[in-house]
Formats: sequence, C-alpha cells, structure tokens
Amino acid sequence: MALLLGCLCVVCGAADPAMPVPGAELVNGGFDAGLDASGRAEGWGQYISKFGTARLSTDTEVKQAGTASLRIEAGEKSACTVSQYLSVSDAGPFTFSCLARTTAPATNGIQVSVEWFRIIDWPRRVQMVGRAFSSAVLYGDDTWQRLGAVAMKPDDADLALVAITVGDAQAPAGAYWIDDADFSPGARPAPLLGNPGFELDTNNDGIPDNWGRSYYGDGFEIVRDSEVKHGGAASVRLTGQPGHGNRSVLSTQSPYFVPPQRMRVSFWYRGSGASDNLVDFLPGEGDLAANGTVYFERHQVKLELPKDDWTQFLEEYDVPQDARDFGRMRVDFLMYQRGEGTLWLDDFRLEVIE
Repeated sequence: MALLLGCLCVVCGAADPAMPVPGAELVNGGFDAGLDASGRAEGWGQYISKFGTARLSTDTEVKQAGTASLRIEAGEKSACTVSQYLSVSDAGPFTFSCLARTTAPATNGIQVSVEWFRIIDWPRRVQMVGRAFSSAVLYGDDTWQRLGAVAMKPDDADLALVAITVGDAQAPAGAYWIDDADFSPGARPAPLLGNPGFELDTNNDGIPDNWGRSYYGDGFEIVRDSEVKHGGAASVRLTGQPGHGNRSVLSTQSPYFVPPQRMRVSFWYRGSGASDNLVDFLPGEGDLAANGTVYFERHQVKLELPKDDWTQFLEEYDVPQDARDFGRMRVDFLMYQRGEGTLWLDDFRLEVIE
C-alpha cells in the first residue's frame, strides 16, 4: 500500500488552501466538528488519487469516542488521504495515532504517517526535511484498532504533516471509519503485524501476504488454510510428512518503532509436530546491538504439542534497556515445524503494554 503524499513536493506550494494556518494542537482530532463547506473534515486537508473517488461524512452511529467518527467511502481503485499540518518547536519523539476500522475487502488498508517540513513562505512554499516510519497497514478489520507512527523531529523542521490514508489505487471500493486522532510528544507506538490473521493472499500463491516460508529439506508444506481457523477467514498450516528433512519456517516482521518498556506477544495454535520458535527483538538491517550481535534479545517459544483444541500462547517481555537507548527496533517471528504432523497457527498479536 503506497501512501499518497507525493502530491506534497519537496519544495512546493504544498499547503492546501482549505487548511488553516497551522497551530500546535490537532484540530478536530475526534471528527466531532463535522465537515466544512467543501465537504472536507473540518480542519483537515484532503487528497484523492488521480481518477479516484471518495466521499466523506460524519457517522454518529459508528464511533469509538465523542459524538461522531469520520467515514470515508472510497471508490474502486481509489485512495484518499486526510492530513493536517501542525507547528512543532520542541525536540524529541512525537506520536501520531488514530483508531480505525473497515468493512472494506481485505485487500484494502488504512495507514498513518508523519512527514516533517521547514517553512519557506507559508502557505505557498514548504520544504520536506524528514519522513518517519509509517505505521503498519490495517487490513480488513471491522473492530476498532489503534494505528500509530512515531516520528523524531529533525532540528530544522517547523511543521509536522500528519496523514491518514485509506484504500489503494488498485483496490476494490470500500468503507472506512477513523476516530480519536492524536498527535503529542513522546513515543507510544502501535506496532501491528501485517496480516496477523492470515486473511490475505492477494497473489494466490498459497502463502499469506506479509509472511514468508522456507524449507530446509524435503517433506514440508506451509500453506494458508481456509477450512481450519481460529477466527476470520483462514489460518496457516505447517505440515511435516514422514521422512521429512530438517525443518520448515514461517516468518514475518513488524515495522520499525520506538522501543517501549514492555510488550505482549500472543497467538493461537493447534495440531501436532515439534515447534520450537523464536521471537527476536532486532535493531534493524546492518545495525548491531550493544552486545555485538544483531539481536537485542532472542526469545525461545516452545509449543506444547499435540493439542487437539485451539490453545493460546501469551507472553509478556521486558524490552531491554539497550534497545530503548538505541531508539528503534522491530520484532521478527520465526515459527518452525520440525516434526511429523500438522500444526495450525492463527491470530497473532503484538502489543505495547507500557
């Protein structure tokens, strides 16, 4: 999913005429103020992809807080971004987040982001001076979920451009709801895993989107399973056949985020085989932790098998101090099938506790 902020050039007349002169506080973060005369959310700018369509409205029935949420109905092959400039003078990390949900097809998503700008001649000219890691993309989830992007302010930045993007230039039509947007100092990441319930396989290759698979020897199969699942539309099935090789592995990784103090990992499993897994806290590609390795920590996750019924694994982890000192991390999951049998996995969650 590509964020559609390219309309804001590095040096350009980037300010939307409908946007007010930016202040330090987010305007209409709860979307209770309704729409302005042009049909935009009060206080927010709007961009719709070329040849795309989108209709905004306030929804007083579907909301998480306040009196209303923002409903965006994006047409086929359409994406819509709502955004707002904010004046920022203090140094340090900032978090932009919102609550989101969608009844759109599972190929459609929602994402939040932060970009930094220097004022040259407001509102005619601003210059981009930095871009933060975007949040993970929320796909096809009809429950309220918080999306969050953490951004470190560059020294020469005067403005933050916070943005919420829904839909995709290649996606079917769908409806989205946004509520309780917030931009404030500090790092409060919301690192969602991509496709945690294995709902998506957009290229129909049998492996869920955002996940990878590897085989070390013959006699293994990893495939999306729409018949056996804990929730949603599918699970993933890891099979070890008689006389199999060494192991197979299902893997994914979170987006980068500012390390919190404590995190929770959970997922559901059932079946048989042998599954000794790894949850890795990593600094990033090409970087080393203070201990001289590529890991802040490696956590062993051994599943008790066989299990005829769905069983939840849930564990809380303290994030090591060297990760917090480093300032960014990601979490990798390596889920193994090393034995003979069939193992199903579903509904992964990665949560910040504090």
